[in-house]
Amino acid sequence: MDLRKVDGSHYKVNSLEGIRHGLNRHLKSPPFNKKYDIIKDPAFTDSNTCFKAVLAETKRVGKGDAQHYPIISEPDIHKLYTSMHLSINTPQGLFNKVQFDVRMFFCRRGNENMHGMTKNTFKVFTHDKTGRKYMKKVVDELTKNNKIDTESSSGIMPEVPGSIFCPVLSYEMYISKLHPECDKLWQRPLESFVDSDSVWFYNARVGEKKLSTFLSRISKAAGLSKIYTNHSIRATGASILSKSMFGPSQIIAVTGYKSVQSLSVYQRVSDDEKMMMGDSLTRNILPSMPALPDLNKPAILPRPASLACAVRHQNKTLREIQNVDLELTDINMNELFNDFEGQEITCSQSISVNKTSLQPTSLFSNCSVTIHQLTINQK
Repeated sequence: MDLRKVDGSHYKVNSLEGIRHGLNRHLKSPPFNKKYDIIKDPAFTDSNTCFKAVLAETKRVGKGDAQHYPIISEPDIHKLYTSMHLSINTPQGLFNKVQFDVRMFFCRRGNENMHGMTKNTFKVFTHDKTGRKYMKKVVDELTKNNKIDTESSSGIMPEVPGSIFCPVLSYEMYISKLHPECDKLWQRPLESFVDSDSVWFYNARVGEKKLSTFLSRISKAAGLSKIYTNHSIRATGASILSKSMFGPSQIIAVTGYKSVQSLSVYQRVSDDEKMMMGDSLTRNILPSMPALPDLNKPAILPRPASLACAVRHQNKTLREIQNVDLELTDINMNELFNDFEGQEITCSQSISVNKTSLQPTSLFSNCSVTIHQLTINQK
């Protein structure tokens, strides 16, 4: 078995599996109506064994990883919303803002049914308990997972009072600026306009191809970290809902997925979350250790009991005398002065030491230190 694309390149593993499941559905549907299952029936054991060998070979040539739609990062979402490309003060910005909101809050699948939307597809309501406005889809659609029954899954876009980014505010402004003679929801923005104009859009709808490249064009224009596709908005919405601790059944009610297994594709873990998990493991398995010293900071020499010190720097002499009473029991004097170069110092009951030209290694910088008299009395 050697199934390849027109250009001779290999299909990916998930593509081959999709083709096999497609053939199985095709044979079971009219006009064939076959009763057997080419995937599960024992009569097809040999063919399925061959198919598994092809999958193994496909993985060997590097076609095994499934490329999921990337989730839009939080910095990119912030950058997008605060850019001129989603500004409601221009026709193009208002068009982009409303379309991005609709795709996000209703978890739209790529370009599905976007081209056929009209001004009546959505309607703004007022919540009885809170008094907040919210937008809801009121027209049923035929989708990938809903081709017969009345559509039962859809999201709600709530109002954010007092915010210039409020999606309901943007939608109501968008509807008020559309051309009255065109019933389509996505209309072409005017290139030149005046703020006070009642109409900001042409009497023409946006083409399907233009809608299909919506987010990829904005990604380039806004300078985002990567080029996203329309389906990335759906993936981002599902991922945010999952991380917000909503259950699978609740998320399916908004996104329209057929099963929990389909939803699991979007339950991804970010690098920041993995870093937090790694830190948690570190805290629980590694023993507690004292902090390492900062090698960039100079060592501080303990002050001796009685010290008269003259520091000469740039032809200026400063004299400082410190008298401190310390308990010197069990102190090794050589270790106390191990940063100085000079003769060995010994400690007795009463000691007077005269030292000259002792150079500290790290206590002072760009100066010479002379210790004239050091007197230590041990109690």
